[in-house]
Amino acid sequence: MKIKQTIPLDFPVELPPHPAVARLEMRRPKVRDELDSKRGGGTDADIEVRLFALLTGQAPEVIAELDLADYDKLQDAFADFRKAPARSAGAASTKSANAASASPKPGSTST
Repeated sequence: MKIKQTIPLDFPVELPPHPAVARLEMRRPKVRDELDSKRGGGTDADIEVRLFALLTGQAPEVIAELDLADYDKLQDAFADFRKAPARSAGAASTKSANAASASPKPGSTST
């Protein structure tokens, strides 16, 4: 499971007074990051820019200046973090185990 992902930018951002950015390092998102990004309101795009700023440690203005091709890379990295990790063949899902225990056994009657 990746904790951080480095995203090299094809089109580095130079936005004074911020330092030039040639690559971004995104960390795994947490629920609080999503909550914090939504506090400022705005459109879904505004919220996503704030979320990516939190996850990369950059100012939202820097994220907003990314070339769309580089922004797509950021979205892909975020999507990779959101995917569930692969489970080993012998691991049972807690959800399915709980569902199985809640259903009656075949042939039993409930009163």
